[in-house]
Amino acid sequence: MPDTRISAIGTLSEALSIVWQGRQLVLLLIAFLSVVSLIYMWPMLDWYVPLMTDFSPEAGLDPATTQQIMDDMSYLFVGLIPFLFFLSAPFVIWSRASIGGTGVAMEGGIGALLKRTLWLVWRFICMFGWMILLVFALSIVLMVIEIFTGISATLTAPGDPSQMWDVLLVMIPFYIILMGAFLALSLLYSISMHGEARDFRLPIYKSFRAMKGNLVRATGALMATMVVFYVVNFLVALLFIGTITAASTWLNIIGLFFLFAFSNIYYFIWITYGALYASKLVPELKG
Repeated sequence: MPDTRISAIGTLSEALSIVWQGRQLVLLLIAFLSVVSLIYMWPMLDWYVPLMTDFSPEAGLDPATTQQIMDDMSYLFVGLIPFLFFLSAPFVIWSRASIGGTGVAMEGGIGALLKRTLWLVWRFICMFGWMILLVFALSIVLMVIEIFTGISATLTAPGDPSQMWDVLLVMIPFYIILMGAFLALSLLYSISMHGEARDFRLPIYKSFRAMKGNLVRATGALMATMVVFYVVNFLVALLFIGTITAASTWLNIIGLFFLFAFSNIYYFIWITYGALYASKLVPELKG
């Protein structure tokens, strides 16, 4: 059977339209996610907020901030478990609503939502595992390239600065491929998300099979969207973060809430984009 080819730009436009049409539910879920993010970050605001305004890549982290981060590492990992759960529940709700409408968002009640969310958390863990395998495989490929091109010697014992161009010609494409692969995995995860949201077991490898003939173009369109959105997000944060952090504690928190909220918009586009591909390419999810 020939591959089903779907327009990536057309699907992206459809996703944006769906997010706009369902903006009331989207804004409600974004508000919930922003509150959850603030609660999770609350114990770390003492170093997180100054880091957003004062961090300089050239200067690096000062010893006091480094120590604070190290002290909070155990909380970061332990707190991540419930945070992932509360993060995933709104994703499940919107993945259902984006295709079936708000009337089916909570179909089955809280018990069904709990089950779907737990499955989605498991899919996230699986995606993380795939990412580790991907990094391992690409690292071996890079190591072989470095050995056969002599780049490894340049990296360990830099000499002529002109040789660094040879390093960059290898390293830049490598990192572009790595980021593209990570983004493709995140797209496959959003497709699996729609399966779990509709009570159909859809592992990431099955999402990969379903996307045959579409994955590269779909990832490219998503990458372009992500770059545009995060450039805008960076500029918004750059304009307002100084004012926010200079304000009183409560105004500081309200400002961070809106920064988190703005950052979350991208995720709902991403969820809708994956849900559309799932509903068009996975036979059990069509209609």
